[in-house]
Amino acid sequence: MKKETVLLILGLGLTVLFWCCLSNPLALTEPFRKVEKTLTPTEVQKNLLLIKHPEVFGRLEYAPVLFNHLKHVKALEKEGCGICHPVDNNKNLRFVFPKEFLSVKDPEKLKDLYHQACIKCHQQKKLEQKPYGPVRLSCGDCHVNIYAYKDINYPKFDFDFVYHETHVKELDQKCEKCHHTYDLEERDKGKALKYIKGKEESCYYCHDFTKKKGPELTKILKIAQEKSLNLSQAFHGLCLNCHVELKKDGKKGGPIICSDCHKGEKRSLEDLSKAPRPDRGQKEFYLMEFPKASKMKAVVFNHRIHQFTAQKCRDCHHERLEGCRNCHTLEGSPKGNFVNAVTAFHSVFSDRSCQGCHQKEINARKECLACHHLDKKETSRTEVASETTCVKCHIGRARSDIKNLKPYSGEIKSQIEIEVLSKEFEKATMPHQKIVKSLVAKTSGNRLAVYFHDKEETLCKGCHHKTNPEGKIKGQEVKCSSCHGISFDALHPERPRLQAAYHGQCIKCHEYLKIEKAMSCDSCHKPKKERGLPSF
Repeated sequence: MKKETVLLILGLGLTVLFWCCLSNPLALTEPFRKVEKTLTPTEVQKNLLLIKHPEVFGRLEYAPVLFNHLKHVKALEKEGCGICHPVDNNKNLRFVFPKEFLSVKDPEKLKDLYHQACIKCHQQKKLEQKPYGPVRLSCGDCHVNIYAYKDINYPKFDFDFVYHETHVKELDQKCEKCHHTYDLEERDKGKALKYIKGKEESCYYCHDFTKKKGPELTKILKIAQEKSLNLSQAFHGLCLNCHVELKKDGKKGGPIICSDCHKGEKRSLEDLSKAPRPDRGQKEFYLMEFPKASKMKAVVFNHRIHQFTAQKCRDCHHERLEGCRNCHTLEGSPKGNFVNAVTAFHSVFSDRSCQGCHQKEINARKECLACHHLDKKETSRTEVASETTCVKCHIGRARSDIKNLKPYSGEIKSQIEIEVLSKEFEKATMPHQKIVKSLVAKTSGNRLAVYFHDKEETLCKGCHHKTNPEGKIKGQEVKCSSCHGISFDALHPERPRLQAAYHGQCIKCHEYLKIEKAMSCDSCHKPKKERGLPSF
């Protein structure tokens, strides 16, 4: 290729790059900049907002505008929120800006509305000789390049049971102040939005556009989307309007600035243990059954206890605050997205199912995983349903014999000597009785463990996982070598050989319980003098 041709191509390339950068000043540096998503304490206190609207503008030509909301709130305190925010048909503020924002989808028109609203206000404040912002249309005054690589996300505010109880008292049990439901049948009559006592539910059910819903809620969500009533608009519209009105009337009200709510704080279950749960007339016990349709006995569900083991009611009631069987039938129905009752209650891959939630609790506790590491849901090695496992829950009646575990009353050897694999090492001595007592002590304080460890022998299955622990009472041997051979068994490739079974079971338990003294070879085995260990 001739030198002139190469120079021509290079020149054209540089020209194109120059014009691209001129039309979009951020094009060169954007791929190499890291987006900052975490707010600094100063940004939180100043209530900074980032004006960018990617759903309208798409990729920005200039940097977004960093807006100091708190400064504007203080400067416009006398005028009130209505000076910037529009009012709906119910005379409630919609916390959007500019006022025409909800009806504008054209980027150029929205840009003009921002410029007109902001600059006009700034000019007016300048005439009044008050503090003011930029008054001339100079892009760099507001569109500062350092903000191009920032993405501000305020921490989620958690309206928990403590806040709920506070509002119940402050509003004198007037639930209709906050709660409403949407009646699809009354939509044409203009009476769709109403309060129904005993049907109080979370805003998330009808305003969370990120979750897939059943047929009924999908219709309601579509209406909410048409009105741009996402979670942010629903929460701010309800809470802030109430707080603003109370402040106007000189009464005690909640916060009206971002940083007073969005602190990133979340109470633990222990913190929420003394807070009353919302009262919708729920029973303490429910009999979960499918009369004349199921072969299984009913499950007695202690609803009161489970209320205090969840952060939110919707942790279980993910669709509506109704019974599971209203949507999840034995055969599966459109209302329940064809997830039948067996899957809804037993799936280990769902945090909302009974078995899935129990598995989540097990995975969160190292003392549980010491025994249960073999049936973690990631490995899908859950216990197969059988007469001995299903009847733990399907008993058809309430259990009154649930008490803390007592020390095993059967015969337990103080120590067990394992010498079947002794070669380089002496035989291993296992403190069997000490281990059993330790397991009892670690599980007695947990309600879930106490319920399912109702028999003394159940704890034995932590180690003797595939053997009936009652077999010992019947005179049968309960040893690892009963199933695991010294060498690999080609007929049972799923079974590790005996050395791997011992080490996998014992060492994994020690890891979860952080028993450091039992993590090295010589803590369990003493080297044989005549053979010793190789030196390196």
